[in-house]
Amino acid sequence: ISPMARGNTVLGGVDPDTGLTYGFDPISGSPQPGRQMTEAEIFSGLLGIRQVDLGEYLQPGAAIVPLQQLDPLFVDYALPERHLDQVSVGQAVEIEVQAFPGEVFTGRISALNPGIDPGTRSLRIRATLKNPQSRLRPGMFAQVRTVLPQRTGVLTLPRTALTYNPYGDSV
Repeated sequence: ISPMARGNTVLGGVDPDTGLTYGFDPISGSPQPGRQMTEAEIFSGLLGIRQVDLGEYLQPGAAIVPLQQLDPLFVDYALPERHLDQVSVGQAVEIEVQAFPGEVFTGRISALNPGIDPGTRSLRIRATLKNPQSRLRPGMFAQVRTVLPQRTGVLTLPRTALTYNPYGDSV
């Protein structure tokens, strides 16, 4: 695995000098110019702890090592269906995690599930978050706040200006 990774980032792409795509031989780990890469190879992230022992026979498709994409991150969460008309793709979200108390990370809603979950009566939402310093990790527990559109033209009155009566409230 070590020849395929440098600084925990899996490499592959286009050679800047020749313009040819290159990938890695899955057996030797050596770069091979012009080799067609699979979708799984066009991915960068942080390699985890290997899940196989040296000399172990592997079946095709067996997991060797987890690879986690750290930038961008996706945050999946749910909101009650009553907020359906208040959320849209591109809307801002704020995320806080316990690992960094008091620090707020921002992102944008990238997808809304088209249906409502009948069991919870909630709307599934996916937000995309930039994570250039790789401080956030997949699987972290997060508090998510959807930034709702600001309401304009709202009349506000102090509570002391209201008079409560059995026949109706008045100002």
